[in-house]
Order: sequence, then structure tokens, then C-alpha cells
Amino acid sequence: MSGLFWLIVIFFSVAVFFGSKENAKKYTILMIEFCKNEYSIKNEFGDNKSFIDYLKNSISLTNTSLNVLKKDVESSISVDKFNSVCKDLFERVFIIEIARYLSANKYLEVLALKKNQLSYTDEYGDLREDDWYNELARFIERKKDDMLLAYVSSIKSEQKDIVKKIDPFIGAFKMKNFLYPCIVMPNKQNENYQQRLIINSLETIVDNYLYYKKYAKFSEVGGSFAAESPYDYEKRVADLLIYYGWNAKVTQKTNDQGADIVATRDNIKMVVQCKMYNAPVGNSAVQEVIAAMRYYEADLAAVVASSSFTKSARQLAQSAEVVLLHESQIENFSLEFDSKMKYAFQNNG
Repeated sequence: MSGLFWLIVIFFSVAVFFGSKENAKKYTILMIEFCKNEYSIKNEFGDNKSFIDYLKNSISLTNTSLNVLKKDVESSISVDKFNSVCKDLFERVFIIEIARYLSANKYLEVLALKKNQLSYTDEYGDLREDDWYNELARFIERKKDDMLLAYVSSIKSEQKDIVKKIDPFIGAFKMKNFLYPCIVMPNKQNENYQQRLIINSLETIVDNYLYYKKYAKFSEVGGSFAAESPYDYEKRVADLLIYYGWNAKVTQKTNDQGADIVATRDNIKMVVQCKMYNAPVGNSAVQEVIAAMRYYEADLAAVVASSSFTKSARQLAQSAEVVLLHESQIENFSLEFDSKMKYAFQNNG
């Protein structure tokens, strides 16, 4: 009698287990389809003009990547796999909604600028980001509730239904392990998860935004700068300086006294001469910016060009301590300024 009893128990347990597993697979596939319909972009190589589309592509919220994921789930019998996929999809959706929140509230540009300003390579060649992470923690402390509210407000009824329908017999699929319940039903364990999730999401968003601004945004109009005129080129150089932490302004077209841009940072003034040339830039540009340095009482002078420099221009620049930059070197120059150059100017002052 007892043997028959345990046989019935085992049979019932196996039936429940496999029935629950099929439900888990069913709702995991449902979640993938929901993300395809609501969040994905059709083609990862398509015309991604917005940063949000660029971000979706970066975190694999494309039809192509989701279709591959769906096939993987359909061929799997692992409950852990289903749980991992659903959790990962919720986290990707969370990233997109937080990016939308940051963009709508004008925080995205500020955070990107802060990361550029507060991260630097020290004199030993090590990347130092302590100040940046302190700033990120300060932002999270002030805006965490707003970010979570923005995400919860974005959740559609279909997402809630999917979470509620996951079979509770499978421990890995209990409600506490899903992103949505972690946010609306907080406890100490969930709060730790929330904190890690927010930090990781913000880092993903900011890093992608910096890359997008540096490469994708400029390429939308063809090429890294794609300036139509020398004045347009000056404006683009100024925009890039601003992006990397300078307060930069283009001077008037007439009577600029040799400076196309006047930029300041940390009480240090720099004058910039811009040259949109195909041929190598010669001595005259260096001479002009030396004169501008005296006129504007600047601490630093630079020539930014779309081409190279002649030997004589390099020799004159070296003797006069003028910085010669190709347009692609503006980022490295600004980071180098943060880590080394500004301290030299401040100590000499």
C-alpha cells in the first residue's frame, strides 16, 4: 500500500513539474514576443537616428536578436534558462525606460559630461573614476524614487499579466525573482538588487551615450565633422570642446585677432585657431594663434585642423608651446588636460 502511495505521489510530482515547466516556457516565449512588439527595432543595421534606437541595438533589443533568443528558448528544457531569459528581458526594458527618463529630464547630457570631467588617467597610466562613481551615487540618492516610478508607470498590463501567470510551483519562477515585483514590493533583498540594477543600468546608458555622441551622431551627416564651411567647422570644434568639458565660444568672423574659439576650463583660458584644410597646415596658423594668445591674455594656445601640419609649423609650435591637434585628438587632449596639464598651469599660476 505504501509503495503504491509513493508511486502516485512521484507520478503526480513529475506531472506537476513538467506541466509547470511547459507553462514557464510558454510565458517566457510570450515575454519575448511582447518585447518584439513593444520595444525592439526592426533591423539592427537600419536607420537608427535616435539614441534610444541606438541603445536598443546595443543591448540586443532587435527583432533579429529576439528571434534567435526565442529559438533558443523553444529548444530548451531548463527552468533556470527560462528564468534567466525573463529576468534579462525585464532588465533590458528597464534600461530603455530609464534612458527615456534621463533624456526627458535633460539628465543624460549632464551625466555624460560629468563622467568625462571626473574620469581621468593618472600619471601612472591608471584610469581613475572614483569621483565619477561618487557623483553617480549622489545622483541615484536624489533621483532613485523618480527613476523607479518612471519605470513602474511605463509597465503595460501585458507585462504584469505575464509575471502573474508564471507557475508558482517552480521555485525559480517565484514572483520575488522578477524585476517588476522587486520594484513594487520592496524588501531588504530587493532593495540591494534595485541598487545594483540602477547602477548597472546608468553605467550602460551613459557609456552608450558617450559612444553614440562620439561616433554615431557625427556620422549621421556623413563623416566625423562633415563641415560645409570654415565657420561651420569652427562651430563643430567648439561643440566638441563643450562636450568634453570646456566652456567654448566661437569668436566673431571679423576682428577675431587670430582666435576662432575662446575656451575656458578650471580658470584656464585657451585660444584655438581652426583650419579646415586638405593640405598640411603651415606656419601662419601657429603665428596667428600666438598673437591671439597675447591679445586674449590666454594661458594656452592650440591649432585644430582636419589635416596634418608642416614640419616648420610643428617646429614653431614646439618652441612657442602651442598645441597642434587633429580634430580626432580633441577627446584625448581634454582627458590629458584633466589628468596633467591643468595642474601644471595652476601650480605655475
